[in-house]
Amino acid sequence: MVPVRFFVTLILIFSLGCASSTKVEPQFEMPDTLGEGNNEGAELPEKWWEVFEDRELDRLMERAIGENFSLKAYAERFEQAKAVAKLNGADIYPTISAGIGFDENLTNANGRPANYNSEKYSISLSISYEIDLWGRIRALRDSANYSLQASAEDFEAAAISLSATVAETWFQLTAKRAALKILEDQHAVNEKYAELTQLSYNSGAADAGDILQQKQQLLSIEAETATTRTEITVLENLLSVLVGRPPKSEEFPETEDLPEMPEFPKTGLPSELIERRPDVRSAYFAVKKADRSLAAAMADRYPKLSLSASGGLGSQDITTLFKTWFVNLAANLTAPIFNGGRNQATVEKNEAEVREALNSYSQKVLTALQETEDAIAKEKGEREKLENLQSQYEIAKNLTELRNSEFTAGKTTYFFVLEALKNEQSVEKALLSARCSLLLNRISLYKAIAGGFKKASED
Repeated sequence: MVPVRFFVTLILIFSLGCASSTKVEPQFEMPDTLGEGNNEGAELPEKWWEVFEDRELDRLMERAIGENFSLKAYAERFEQAKAVAKLNGADIYPTISAGIGFDENLTNANGRPANYNSEKYSISLSISYEIDLWGRIRALRDSANYSLQASAEDFEAAAISLSATVAETWFQLTAKRAALKILEDQHAVNEKYAELTQLSYNSGAADAGDILQQKQQLLSIEAETATTRTEITVLENLLSVLVGRPPKSEEFPETEDLPEMPEFPKTGLPSELIERRPDVRSAYFAVKKADRSLAAAMADRYPKLSLSASGGLGSQDITTLFKTWFVNLAANLTAPIFNGGRNQATVEKNEAEVREALNSYSQKVLTALQETEDAIAKEKGEREKLENLQSQYEIAKNLTELRNSEFTAGKTTYFFVLEALKNEQSVEKALLSARCSLLLNRISLYKAIAGGFKKASED
């Protein structure tokens, strides 16, 4: 009994020596809130883009998530991680193999025909198993499982990033088409003003500078129109690629209407944010994976106990095969004695990997907090800018009308009419740009606080 107790005690001591458990938490003090009124606002659905109530965007998202090749690559990485997890989990169980054999020997002497023939039939079964004394095999299995979970979160993070890119590209395309419509309308208006300027010049109410100014304005609009058409083509090509199609192979609806801004979303608490974001969860599982790899490396310094058994049936006559049997049993205890410090170096390497993963996790949390706070702050600024431009646009339209009235009454020159028109058209384009910027910033906020789609793990 004394040797048994001693052996059990020794195992417990070694087990404590190779145990590893890293506490995964940010290496800084977490804030209590996010932005202003973090618990107010609308709940964000899993498919966050549905808040825009844009059917074409919904269709684009469905195609992108199903057909985008980069996202498919992430899905295949998940499948690879799943296979690795199965491989590492297999070592928990015994290895069993079986065989069937047949041997035949022919013997002759001095080149004469064979005068002796021997046959042998056999059936064998072997079992081998490593007893996981120090938890090394379980630690490797757990490490692979954590890697699998991290891979699933990577897929979710990639899906969110893709969905944000699709939404941004779609709304930018919509805004560019609206800008093109504005430019075409402005060109038509400026052509009429060019005719009026010429008439005013002929009657002496305008000078040559007014004519040149209006011609320059028309040329400026034409140049901006050409640039906008190019930008539309580029955005259409990008959308095609995002949904897994070659450039110029897709036709998208000719919409020019940006959606209304949805209700501001509920951002939640910082602790809820880091639990929700898949990139942060992936970094969390990376720490757990590194921790289990460290535990396996620590256990690898201690002895390994392997058991094996083999048995079977063998006979020179198949009729007596099941009457002759054999069994072999073996146990092997191996322990590293000297390997130049390789095992200890492996442990030190894994300890550094744990610290690296923990620092990466903390950085991911910081980035998540920053992205959310930045989006909240920018939305406030974008809203103020939009309201300012809306007021400017109303004033600019009134000023154009006023200058036209003053010119008709002979109270001002045509130069001031043209300047008012130019300013009105400039503010009109800036207003559209501000509306688009506000939408894009809201997408950034959704991306910052969104969870995953749970597609990889389900598949």
